[in-house]
Amino acid sequence: LVALLLIAGPPLLAASHGVVFMYHRFGQSETPSTNVRLEQFEAQLDFLEREGYTVMALGTLVTRLAAGQGVPDRTVAITADDAYRSIYTQAFPRLRIRGWPMTIFVSTDIVDRGGANYLTWPQMREMRDSALVSFANHSASHGHLVRRREGENSRQWHRRIREDINRAQRRLQEELGQGVNADPALFAYPYGEYNRALA
Repeated sequence: LVALLLIAGPPLLAASHGVVFMYHRFGQSETPSTNVRLEQFEAQLDFLEREGYTVMALGTLVTRLAAGQGVPDRTVAITADDAYRSIYTQAFPRLRIRGWPMTIFVSTDIVDRGGANYLTWPQMREMRDSALVSFANHSASHGHLVRRREGENSRQWHRRIREDINRAQRRLQEELGQGVNADPALFAYPYGEYNRALA
């Protein structure tokens, strides 16, 4: 899945936009709707390299565009949602060989429960220590944040969602350091669902 990130700015010689490649699972054919086959992933990486794309950390891309600095033409960022184990076993080794950065959006509750198909905190610390991988907030619960529970009023809903997001941020900082997702603050809405009241 590819999302286009556009931030308007003054005319620059450099580009004022970037493309974000967003993945979930790598080489897990049992979940085809959220999986990229390894041969597809490698072909995509080969294409980016062959065609001279700049692979930039998402935080750097956002910071530069927000400041109106622009980025090199053909700039992309690579991200993955949900912190599946195949990020560590399949994607990270392939990106590390190329020296390319990646941002992983983590839902922390399943990691804390030791989900069998998910990253562990030690694996995330190893990736963090490579200086190629950064981590950001994907909520603690990975719930449908836009949906209110039965009988829940607007104030209760806002409080629950705020606590969910804050819990995830706290766990990321406890396990990966205070600098996690500090500047810029990045957040990926679970399922891509949001509305004005939530934003």
